[in-house]
Amino acid sequence: MPGMMEQRSEELDGSEEGRAFLQYRVARFGLVCAVVCGASLVFRVVGLAVNDPAALSSARVILHGVAALAFLGIWLLLRAGQRSARFVRSTESLGLFAAVIATALMGVATEARERPDVVVLLGLVITIFARAVYVPSSGRRTLWLGIALAPPLLIGNFVCFMGASPEAVAVFAPGMSVRAFAGRVTIQMGVWWAVSVGVTTLASGVLYGLRRAVRDAQKLGQYHLAEELGRGAMGVVYRATHALLRRPTAIKMLDPERTGAEAIARFEKEVCLTARLTHPNTITVFDYGRTPDGVFYYAMELLRGATLEAVVAADGPQPAGRVVKVLAEAASALAEAHAIGLIHRDIKPANLMLCEHGGLRDVTKLLDFGLVRHVGPEADLSATEQGIVMGTPYYMAPEAFRGAEEVDASSDLYGLGAVGYFMLTGEPPFTADSFVGICTKHLTEVPVPPSERLGRPVDEDLEALVLACLAKDPKDRPASAVELAERLRSCRCAGSWTAEDARGWWGAHDATHPVAVGDADTVVHSMVVDLARRD
Repeated sequence: MPGMMEQRSEELDGSEEGRAFLQYRVARFGLVCAVVCGASLVFRVVGLAVNDPAALSSARVILHGVAALAFLGIWLLLRAGQRSARFVRSTESLGLFAAVIATALMGVATEARERPDVVVLLGLVITIFARAVYVPSSGRRTLWLGIALAPPLLIGNFVCFMGASPEAVAVFAPGMSVRAFAGRVTIQMGVWWAVSVGVTTLASGVLYGLRRAVRDAQKLGQYHLAEELGRGAMGVVYRATHALLRRPTAIKMLDPERTGAEAIARFEKEVCLTARLTHPNTITVFDYGRTPDGVFYYAMELLRGATLEAVVAADGPQPAGRVVKVLAEAASALAEAHAIGLIHRDIKPANLMLCEHGGLRDVTKLLDFGLVRHVGPEADLSATEQGIVMGTPYYMAPEAFRGAEEVDASSDLYGLGAVGYFMLTGEPPFTADSFVGICTKHLTEVPVPPSERLGRPVDEDLEALVLACLAKDPKDRPASAVELAERLRSCRCAGSWTAEDARGWWGAHDATHPVAVGDADTVVHSMVVDLARRD
């Protein structure tokens, strides 16, 4: 258990992010010290090459190089990979001891008349101050490290001046013996070192405390917030981890000052309902609540993949087999939601994600129930904005343009049909330059069949089903999401998109055509698009 105890006492929060941050900062400390020490070595070598070439092979030059290499070793060992907290701390300590011993011996090899104590002390004081700034460390650890570094420093200084000639000592302290002078200089160095260690201990403790305060401020219940993933009109999404389970999580925070207290109250009720969904093709809501200052938040699974919007933008129209698979999985997810009276109301490519899940590629996830509406017997109709158009116009059912009260489960099927049309052709069913134009087309026009728009054949069963979903009258659409999923799986092209096809597609696009993730607002409303960390 020593490794775990060290993590809890020394890292910022004991999390993977804390360990990674510790490794990064110690590596950066080693690099900075290596650069400074190496630069001073270069200046020394250049000076000696001009004035005293014979001294280039002296012990001082060699030891100076050893000190620079010790710091460089810290950086080389920690600059990449995942190192444990114990390894990071051990590397830091060993590198520091090697550098200090080399510096102390460099002082021993220097003549007393050059006052090596001043140069050595100045260099090491700068080093421990740099450590206090760069390395997250408690004051206690900094203090003990300073105490442990003192013996080689002081012993080296005493040995250096004990080897001085009486004539050299007389220059600084006439009438004083060599031993007495060596003792006095060593005591002075000890005092200055003690003062320096005390100040750096205080500074290290303050900085460490501030980092812990920031960490605590970024804690929501059992979740620790990491970096911001996106920001939109309703709130902010953060990468987070569960404090005990270490489970990667996405936290969405909604500020009532930006969104409105009434809207937040409605959203909280719907998140509570959404948390009941357990279908594998629906994004999982882990938790929800309010911060002490009234900010509503909810925690969702952190997904790896890309939205359909990003996939089509990168690769154009998709194979019919892939379209069937995606729509069938999305319809199955909607079937569960509809069964408990939840209507999504914002089915669109940006709210359907193809992700890696359970070792499989191309698993469909239905995202963002932010506009969800409860239409069951327990629904609170006062919490739904009467007569207000909600959704994304390109994928909204005709009845949605007439008002929220007319939206029902068949409206989600219309949206899913519009998404299928988008996947097949690379374009939504209707486009226009204005909201009114889009509204008019959804209400009055029949979409051009995908095969006609593409100028090539499309699986007849799939095309007919997509167009059926886009029927103006809800009665002409599939009767339910369950029926839609069954009809999709009975299409002739069903099953033609295999797991091997999915792996090949992602492999090719990872290597040569990275999938775009959209703007920050899209990321917020669609939770998380995280290609950068996908293996």
